[in-house]
Formats: sequence, structure tokens, C-alpha cells
Amino acid sequence: MGELFRRAGARGDLLGQLFDLRDGPRIAGPRTDKTLGQMFSTWELAKKPLAVVVSDDPMQRLQMKRLIEGHASKYGLATPSFAEAKNHVGA
Repeated sequence: MGELFRRAGARGDLLGQLFDLRDGPRIAGPRTDKTLGQMFSTWELAKKPLAVVVSDDPMQRLQMKRLIEGHASKYGLATPSFAEAKNHVGA
């Protein structure tokens, strides 16, 4: 998975990454949490914007905010607004 994101981050035609988790699980398990953290870090190293659209669930919001702050604090955003997420990644 990391290699896929490294290659994607190196592509000039990919301007950003948007994850829509509004219909996702309330809480990501430990493996998913670790994988998302690695993916977010890889995208941060590529210096490209990353946005995660979260649901209204406070636990999901808290977890994604923590992941963004820990792995993509400069280029990442967790928001309940799809429009804000699209704007952040340049879509």
C-alpha cells in the first residue's frame, strides 16, 4: 500500500487525495488506523493536499482529526463538508 501511495504522490497529474468516510465505520480498527496513518504520512511527504470527509459521528471525527494531526498536519484536513474537502484538494 505504501508503494502505491508513494508512486501516486510522485505523479504530477494527481493534485490531491480525497477520502469520503461519511458512510464508513464509526471507528477504524487498529490495522485500518495504522494503514490510514501510513497513507496520510506518505501523501504529506509528497506535499500534496489530503482531505477526509467525516460523518456526524463524534468518534469518527475525533479519530480522523487525530490521524490528520499526527500524520498530515501541514497538508491534511478532516471535515464534515464535502465542498470544503473538494476545495482543499483543488477539485
